[in-house]
Amino acid sequence: MIMVFGAGKILRQHADKLNMDQVLCFVDNNAGQDKLLYGKKIIKPERIKEHSYEYIVLFLDKASILSEVRSQLWQLGVPDDKIVNWTYYLFEIQKKAKKISNDIATQIKYVINELDIDSIVDVHSSLIKEELYIRDNNAFVKGVEYVDYLPQRADTQRNYSRTLKVLQENFDAAIMIDEYIYENAENIKKILKDLTNWCRYIIFTVPYLCPKSYSDVNDLKWEFKKFRVIKLEYSELVIVDTWNDLQENNAKIFTVAHKRFTQPNKKIYETIFVGGYQEDGCLKDNVGDNIAALNPLINECTAIYWIWKNYDCQYVGITHYRRYFEIGNFWEEQDDNLLDGWYIEKYLRKYDMITIRSVNGFPNSVKDVLKYSISENAFEKAYFTIRTIISDKYPEYMNDLEQYFDGYALQTCNMFACTKSIYDQYCEWLFSIIVPACEMVDLSGEDSQSIRAIGYMAERLLSLWIRHNKIYVKELPLQCR
Repeated sequence: MIMVFGAGKILRQHADKLNMDQVLCFVDNNAGQDKLLYGKKIIKPERIKEHSYEYIVLFLDKASILSEVRSQLWQLGVPDDKIVNWTYYLFEIQKKAKKISNDIATQIKYVINELDIDSIVDVHSSLIKEELYIRDNNAFVKGVEYVDYLPQRADTQRNYSRTLKVLQENFDAAIMIDEYIYENAENIKKILKDLTNWCRYIIFTVPYLCPKSYSDVNDLKWEFKKFRVIKLEYSELVIVDTWNDLQENNAKIFTVAHKRFTQPNKKIYETIFVGGYQEDGCLKDNVGDNIAALNPLINECTAIYWIWKNYDCQYVGITHYRRYFEIGNFWEEQDDNLLDGWYIEKYLRKYDMITIRSVNGFPNSVKDVLKYSISENAFEKAYFTIRTIISDKYPEYMNDLEQYFDGYALQTCNMFACTKSIYDQYCEWLFSIIVPACEMVDLSGEDSQSIRAIGYMAERLLSLWIRHNKIYVKELPLQCR
């Protein structure tokens, strides 16, 4: 049961959409004695407390009037969650609530999964008010560690920046559903600006059917460099990315290449050339402390070595000129879907290392896949030489080595990201094995593929090291170009 506040033009335009059986009465500041409207009494706001109702629906069109009326109702003791805008009532509560809510919930679930969102701040409890988190057996919050929300405001001024600071935590995303009900476009802009300090993503709806004074809400998305609009039945779901490439943190992802290519358009990516190829302004593996001469035998490992010995930063990542870590496939531009500094920090707060998703070669074991990729002679020399070195230097690895090479799963491509301290630990172990192996194994006369047998073994040693040291890994999809 509802009470309708406002008896003017907006009500006349949409009265036919109301179920009058649900209307207790109309409320108007200019109500006359014993006046009727659509067969219902018109009362003064002071008489609201005499009635029992679920909502007071505001049929008003101007932001200034809406604000004044809401303040008036609060002073009369009306709870904030009982006051709703006419658009919200007609298209979200009355009859169509389940359909609309499920529509929004499904799309939010999709966004959460694609962008790997773990934590959400629910602005003004919009999710909770619409019960989106309850419906569909909580499926829409699958993968979300928690959903937190701002406390109900106690006065007419909603200070979001102050409230968010109280939370003492950054969130992956903020969600505002139908915030236009409470605020005009300028105030929403201020709220969004506050949220950019605390969240990477902001997800909000913009209704198609709303008072004319709110039409400029639709322009909010243009305030952001990167956004996507998902069309729903009665509103747009807008997803904005507040991350600025200039904000890149103390992280570097090195792209290993042996020829000219198009580097991702992100500050965090740094090209390092190997195999003798070089371009002005780019790193190369044959300066400083290096093992560049071994590149024909161990591929990108010469770049991995150079970074270990010559570069220092908090987080280090390795990719290839045609292979990259992908977060998801949400944005239109390929580069926008790549791993960046924000995600590196996010993942490495919880995990030890980021790798490409494991590949399962069943029914072929890790050993068999390598054996079939190169000549039998090259495989025998490389495999047994490295096995011998590990047995001599690191005998504690042997049980894991046997089980791993006879198993089916491995992290491919020699691509990983981690803290520099873990990177150094891995490199100390890796190069103590493969550098001596290069000196011990003669692969001259082998084809161009098989001559790199030690390099292929090095690729597989990453998974062995992860397995033995119980490294907690975040696996990401592979983007190929």
